[in-house]
Amino acid sequence: MKTAIQRGRTNLEGVTGRNLLVLVVEDDVELRDLWGTVLEQLGFAVVSAKNGVEGLRQFRRAQPDLVITDVRMPEMDGLTLVRKIRSDSELVPIVVVTGYKTPELDAMATDPRRLQVLRKPFTVGKFVLRLRALGLLEPGWA
Repeated sequence: MKTAIQRGRTNLEGVTGRNLLVLVVEDDVELRDLWGTVLEQLGFAVVSAKNGVEGLRQFRRAQPDLVITDVRMPEMDGLTLVRKIRSDSELVPIVVVTGYKTPELDAMATDPRRLQVLRKPFTVGKFVLRLRALGLLEPGWA
């Protein structure tokens, strides 16, 4: 299975997520597990959900410091999840992962300190840059 995260030249030494809690909402179990591995290597604690309905429940229960969500998922898509999270919290940073360009998503991404869009396929390095833009990683990554 081809993954949305491409292998690239990546050095995670010196990168730290300061033990923040991340909610990963992804319907593909392999990709969800890969997200968990990468995030834990970066120093984050991780909770996950397989769709937007479960993701919203986890968001309200766990109160994560960051949400990463796919767009196309069963039961509740990622854009609906973002709108519902925003009705609960204007401040939590969100990374929306998608292989599609949509005007609705572009309209949501007006503040890069609160919402970042990560286009598939991507490298871990591009993901780290999104985390930096959100202010969630300490300096030191080369």
